[in-house]
Amino acid sequence: MKLFLKVVELGSFTDAAQALDTTTASASRAISELEVRLSAKLLQRSTRRMVLTETGRRYRARCYAILDCLEQAELEISDADAHVRARPVGKLKVYSTVQLGQHYVVPLVTAYERRYPLVEVELTLGNGLPGFDEPYDALLLSAEDAFRARGWARQRVGTVFGIACAAPSYLAKQGRPQSPLEISLHAFVEFSASRGRSHLTFIGPNGSEVIEILTSSFSENSVNALAAALCEGRGIGILPASVALPHLSAGTLTRLFPQYTLDNKVIIGLYHAGQHLESKLRTWLDFVAAELPPA
Repeated sequence: MKLFLKVVELGSFTDAAQALDTTTASASRAISELEVRLSAKLLQRSTRRMVLTETGRRYRARCYAILDCLEQAELEISDADAHVRARPVGKLKVYSTVQLGQHYVVPLVTAYERRYPLVEVELTLGNGLPGFDEPYDALLLSAEDAFRARGWARQRVGTVFGIACAAPSYLAKQGRPQSPLEISLHAFVEFSASRGRSHLTFIGPNGSEVIEILTSSFSENSVNALAAALCEGRGIGILPASVALPHLSAGTLTRLFPQYTLDNKVIIGLYHAGQHLESKLRTWLDFVAAELPPA
């Protein structure tokens, strides 16, 4: 079919044969066999010219229509295959440190799996750095920890920070502190992983300000439970910004000292140097970067 159309297009068996990388004899024989199979004359040949018969014109029109359909089918299948290849799927093994993981990565995993349900994220939280030969697809570490990691390619994915907040009901009863120094006069609710720390470091327009925390009135073992305790009016606490923002928008929590942040950390995503970025890894890094914008 393609040979027939090429002969008609170029008006020459020789030129058509060259274009399709075959011989003139093979091209002429193929057209003759096609005419025998169709029991119809397609080309009127002479030593000087070659003319399509009426049947040949109808056949040519049908050939173009068929080839257009074939081309469209191939494009559709190719696009579908490309879509499947690009679809994130499979198990993604991620490592992070305990504090960073509990505060930030666990909520990210839940949100990522909701968006990409064919990916199963296996999250491991630990202390220190894993070995380069550990079977992790990606690490999420603070810049300080990532600096010590060797053999990993890296990219910055965002900044995390904490903010001080309390419920409007608590502030209505106990008053609103006007500076970080006044936190020591209030009930302080903390994340159990941080229990025992004796100070908070506030980062503000004039640099760092360290506030001593003498006692904790309440402790929660998950960041979401901590947020719930604060919403109930248990006291003042420090929440990761990503957890606090929905409550601030809803009015169930009020941000204190808006010119200050706490626990500021640049987060680095790491993966094996030279590793092909599969769709699940690429979309994970992109997703984290989108969810952890710069402070």
